[in-house]
Amino acid sequence: ASGVSAWKFMYPLLLGALLLGLLKISLLNPVSSVLLNQYEKMEARYLSQRNSLIDLSETGLWLKQPENDKTVVIHAPPVNLPEWIFENILILNFDQNYELLSRVDADEAQLVGNDLILENIMLHKPGQAKSQSLDTLRLSTELNTNDIERQFSTPRTVSFWTMPNYIELLRNAGFPVNPLRVLYYKLLTDPLLYIALVLLAAAISMRPIRQGQTVYVIVSSISVPVLVFFLGDLLQALGISERLPLFFAATAPALVSFMIGVWGILHLEDG
Repeated sequence: ASGVSAWKFMYPLLLGALLLGLLKISLLNPVSSVLLNQYEKMEARYLSQRNSLIDLSETGLWLKQPENDKTVVIHAPPVNLPEWIFENILILNFDQNYELLSRVDADEAQLVGNDLILENIMLHKPGQAKSQSLDTLRLSTELNTNDIERQFSTPRTVSFWTMPNYIELLRNAGFPVNPLRVLYYKLLTDPLLYIALVLLAAAISMRPIRQGQTVYVIVSSISVPVLVFFLGDLLQALGISERLPLFFAATAPALVSFMIGVWGILHLEDG
């Protein structure tokens, strides 16, 4: 009505949406990932009564678990999925004072349930010049395949800034990385998605409300964001299952919403 271009009075809103998106990926996501990681550790310790510690490094998988009066440390190189077979696995047994009790080297090991089945084993003990050879050995653990997958494949516990390195670690260790890659691409496009939502909202409410348009504005305001986020979840699921390219699946909702919003403003605005 005043002849002012829509782009001028939307500028503060678009800038605010951009800053909010940047704040999310630079600060809110790292803080939330740290808090969620601490929560999962506390939940495992106090609610699930699990005392095992598991970590991932460039050399493979590390597991530390207490057993009665000793502590067992397991080092496993990259895993072969989905069989959960490890090669050249190392197991160290320590007493309560962390004095080495024995060392176990196995050519191959398979995680079945909560048991680690070792084959072609060499058992070394301090003070013994000759090592003992064993065919098979079954070692009980407090973790299973589901626990390990949940530990390393839960994207919400990984900070945006460490996600690229963590993805590379997971890939080298033999774990699936699609969920983390999709999340990383989606976080990169979140500022664009927030801008797109502002544009869509402006396109819906641009025209003065005339007779019969009130219901249209209300229904559109509710259904459009629901459709955007439903489309995002659907495409992410297709990307994780490799039915669509990962980058396309993660970025398409933001790009499509942005283009529709820009088209709507250009088509409706009178400035």
